[in-house]
Amino acid sequence: MIFQRIVAGLFALLFGAACPAASLAERSPFAQGQWWDPTRAGNGFEIVNVGDLVAVIWFTYNDAGQPTWYAAQGSLATLGTQAWPLMQHRWGSDGKSNPTIVGSLKLTTRHPESAEIAWEIGSGRGTWSIQPLILSGVISEVDHSGVWFDPRNGGWGLSLTEQGETFGGVLYTYDFQGAPTWIAGFERSGLRSVEFHSYTGACPACPYRPSVASSVGRLSFDLLSEAELALRS
Repeated sequence: MIFQRIVAGLFALLFGAACPAASLAERSPFAQGQWWDPTRAGNGFEIVNVGDLVAVIWFTYNDAGQPTWYAAQGSLATLGTQAWPLMQHRWGSDGKSNPTIVGSLKLTTRHPESAEIAWEIGSGRGTWSIQPLILSGVISEVDHSGVWFDPRNGGWGLSLTEQGETFGGVLYTYDFQGAPTWIAGFERSGLRSVEFHSYTGACPACPYRPSVASSVGRLSFDLLSEAELALRS
């Protein structure tokens, strides 16, 4: 399966928009990629922006403790001042269905590597302090980090992280009932084969408990170029 990487990969994955490549400094006032709240390990966010658009994918858990993910987007001008609709996507017989609004999310940046997420889902609400996910202090000469998707089969994709010898990411997909789910895996090696796990954990409004991992197999990555990879399971 061939995946492509574009700067606005998240928008292509969920909303169908695309933009040309640019440097990090040119395209974002904050660190792009995966963010997390260290007090809520097992949850995380993929945050990107291109031009005046900002988008967030939030991987977390539902009320039953099963993995799920949400998405939100808004204009850069409303960053920290307006809450954006929090959407949940599903997979139907004809592919990705129209999203359902399940709450709201407001992203406020303190500086390029510190931010705050204020969220509402149903009757639950909260505010988390988040920071970029740092897996290695080594800067990669060639960094394949970013959001990747299959242009022939949109609606799901891979958030890839490459930091030094650490390689892996989060795969956003759907279960057999079409509900959003995710798996994740990271390994410290020069190999491009990573063991991925499914997780159970606490919903955002639930008392926190450590997530529990269960191996689901390995994914192999054949990096054909800086903008194309073959994903094998």
